[in-house]
Amino acid sequence: WTGFNVGVYGAALALDGHYDATPLCGGACVILDPEMSGIGYGFGARAGFDYQWDSFVWGIQGDWTFGGEIATNDDPSEATYLDVNHLATLRARAGFAQDNTLIYVTGGVAMAEMEFGGLVGPASEDVSDAQWTYGWTIGGGIEHAFSESLTASLEYLYIDLDDTEHTLIDSGGIGGTVNMMYNDMH
Repeated sequence: WTGFNVGVYGAALALDGHYDATPLCGGACVILDPEMSGIGYGFGARAGFDYQWDSFVWGIQGDWTFGGEIATNDDPSEATYLDVNHLATLRARAGFAQDNTLIYVTGGVAMAEMEFGGLVGPASEDVSDAQWTYGWTIGGGIEHAFSESLTASLEYLYIDLDDTEHTLIDSGGIGGTVNMMYNDMH
């Protein structure tokens, strides 16, 4: 397991969150804490370095995910959506190797570019705003080496992100802010 590694992957992204749009409509509407949860998909690339000592393997892993839409709210009075444009982690990992199989735990920092959008103003103009948010991640996985240069793995990550504030203003200057709160991401 000692050495550098690079690879590609596919991911399912599940988000549990909610938002407060009261500032958007200046208190004239009642849009308090609507749910903004869902499942989206992404793909990405990863790179890292591992070192094996007896059966113990430790290393560092970084990845970058390109995502897309993860949640929508199709209620005509809200008509909002949330996209995960990018998700990246930098993590330490440690585990035990048994022959060609590695079982490991991992943890580190996470960052994501989240884009919140919706219909704003009397003309129901589609407006969005992307913001970066930061947090931490922890998880684990199993990786199997089919040869010295080919492995496959299955990994789970729990991600905790800071809340974001998105400014949505239409071309007529009508709008305000939306506070997006992330309960958790998997």
